[in-house]
Amino acid sequence: MALPKDSHGTNVFSSQVAGSPSWTNPFDNSAAVYRRATEAVGMMVTGLKFPNAQGVIQKETWCCSGAMLTSDIFITNWHCGGPTTLPESLYWNDQVQKNSIIDLGWQEGSAPRRQYAVTQVLQADQRLDYALLRVRPTVGPGAATGRAIPVRINRQLPADNQVFVVHHAECRAKLLSSNCMIESRSYRAWTDPLTRTTGPDITHRCDTEPGASGAPVFDMQGNMIALHHLGFQKADAANQCTSDKLNKAVGLDSILEDVKQKKPALYAELAG
Repeated sequence: MALPKDSHGTNVFSSQVAGSPSWTNPFDNSAAVYRRATEAVGMMVTGLKFPNAQGVIQKETWCCSGAMLTSDIFITNWHCGGPTTLPESLYWNDQVQKNSIIDLGWQEGSAPRRQYAVTQVLQADQRLDYALLRVRPTVGPGAATGRAIPVRINRQLPADNQVFVVHHAECRAKLLSSNCMIESRSYRAWTDPLTRTTGPDITHRCDTEPGASGAPVFDMQGNMIALHHLGFQKADAANQCTSDKLNKAVGLDSILEDVKQKKPALYAELAG
């Protein structure tokens, strides 16, 4: 597997100031809360070969962000299970799983690699856009060193609405988007009708780009409170009207309630 090409400097859709995303190297910040949260974040790289509509075999590779919920359970987006050209029924198929590599050590001035392989998709949901993956350290050069540090979790949104995101936008080394706010505490899911105004999502103003999908959204105490999954949306896609300039994340409380209802044993493992 080769990494997707670094698209450094190519800003697609979700920075407040076009071409000037407000993010930094999290290890340049002296605040311990940022450093601790960053340790649990990783980049997932995967890919597959599949026939297109004309029957021609094409190859796709892509990256996403995510976080360790436990020492061996990684959370990312459901839509990270395949490219947009792949039928949704094939997302997270065996090939995608087997090709997946998660690296918790991809950062500037990087320490030893901390790489994990995906052994199982424990639970995934399209509407809430999450996937829970069982992972294990890889073997050989570049393998994981030590035990993964999981995120701390808060199912409540912060009263002050202040948040930050650690992510791998553009498949780059770890990035910190800080000094940003939650705008809406209840927003429709990405698959909901446009007429719906409330739902499991929140909206926020932390700069992200493709590759940041699956990144954890943290409160200012370093607790994960949501899972970033969607960037700016056009008010009228047909006419390319002004975008909403809001990023979207699924509230962690909604995700955990979904797991509790569908996979009680898995929920108990996460709660433990």
